[in-house]
Amino acid sequence: MFAHCGLLENSPKLPATNLAEGCYEFMYCYCYNLKQAPELKATELADSCYFWMFEECTSLVDAPELPATELAYNCYQSMFMGCTSLKEVTLPATVLADSCYRYIFRDCTSLEKVTLCFEADAVKDRSIEYWFEFVPTENLTVIAPASLFEMGMLPKGCQYVELSTVTTTEIESHSLTLGEQIGVNFIVSIPEGETAKKMTFKIKGDTSECGTKETEGVPQGNGTYKYTCYVNALQMADTIVASYDGKVIEEYSVAEYIKNYNNLYNSGKLSLDQGSAKALIDSLESYGYYTQRFLAEIHAKDWTLGTDYTAMATPQVLNFDTKGIENYAIVKSELNEKLDKVTIGLDLESKTTLNIYVYTKNGRALGKNEVTVKDAATGEAVAYNAYVVTEGEKYKISISGISANQLGRKYLVTILDDTTVNVSALSYAYSKIAKGESAAGNANAYNAMAALYKYYKESRTYSLIHTIVYL
Repeated sequence: MFAHCGLLENSPKLPATNLAEGCYEFMYCYCYNLKQAPELKATELADSCYFWMFEECTSLVDAPELPATELAYNCYQSMFMGCTSLKEVTLPATVLADSCYRYIFRDCTSLEKVTLCFEADAVKDRSIEYWFEFVPTENLTVIAPASLFEMGMLPKGCQYVELSTVTTTEIESHSLTLGEQIGVNFIVSIPEGETAKKMTFKIKGDTSECGTKETEGVPQGNGTYKYTCYVNALQMADTIVASYDGKVIEEYSVAEYIKNYNNLYNSGKLSLDQGSAKALIDSLESYGYYTQRFLAEIHAKDWTLGTDYTAMATPQVLNFDTKGIENYAIVKSELNEKLDKVTIGLDLESKTTLNIYVYTKNGRALGKNEVTVKDAATGEAVAYNAYVVTEGEKYKISISGISANQLGRKYLVTILDDTTVNVSALSYAYSKIAKGESAAGNANAYNAMAALYKYYKESRTYSLIHTIVYL
């Protein structure tokens, strides 16, 4: 019917639920620009009904659902042959027929995931003859009953996942929470009648005890729950393996969210006004990219970027405007005679933490009761931790859990009653930028702090609008 219609991109509807022999055979073969397949509603098939239907539809990425559970002779033979962009297909049928899947995926060179539901004893004559011929298997995952694996019926070299270990719980979408760390939210649909269970997250490559994280779901309405996995800037490109009820249901990352968002934005598929969201996503991407390189330089002896942590791709936006960051310079009063100096640091590797280092003279100890921390604007007390770095010499005051849109919040730290320090997390960023470290050869420090400042500004703008983008 449409064979060799090279300019056809979208198909008309095919509402039939009962098919006749050969009814759709060759229908779209060699429609090189077909991007969207029609919905195939039929549950009762006929011989050769979909024979060669999408052959050489090289632009087709998403396969249509195939709802029939009982197949007919030759029904799907060569159906997707030569669909070189096809990524994922589910074959729900449990009753097969002769030649039903013969050549179905031949030359599908981009195929990444296939789900099969039939057992080995369902195979008839040439049901699966040459079905994965010329399909690269190094990146192919096949989810199937154990009997197919045990009988050697799956393509050699593919990654096999047993069907019984896969949960029916589905992830509907994702969003991000930009707090003291970066929260990746998995919005999960729980089947009606089931009780929501805990979800476990494992950061690939993280072998520490805290590498595996378990969390409860937060009800979102309509049978959905939100599960959140928190990562730091170093882990933005690392794969999060999400498991529900002991079964892996997805692998995802902050970097993948950013990539998906940019693809949708650039294709004009986001219906909302995305100005502030787009600027925030760009700043988050730059922040992750440059912070990784800055910290890799500091910890060169401890770990390697690209080996211990997955490197972020080069961001789309590389330019920074640091105008106004001078307003966040640290302001210190004259030091008490018992103090030698006060310096600051910023920890971006866990929960964003501002550290104030106090050096005393002549072995003078410093107690926590000799330090107060308040919000510089409101005067309200701020929680902090005090640590002894070197007894009688160096002490650390830590303010943890600073969210992205609070990086500019100023704190008034009072030491020994008369020494005050007015400081924020951006004070550290300013100290690096003001030194012109880029010109001094330390471009990573300069770029990371400039990216941090942009990330703060865009977070502030975005938080006033409260637009949530689910992908």
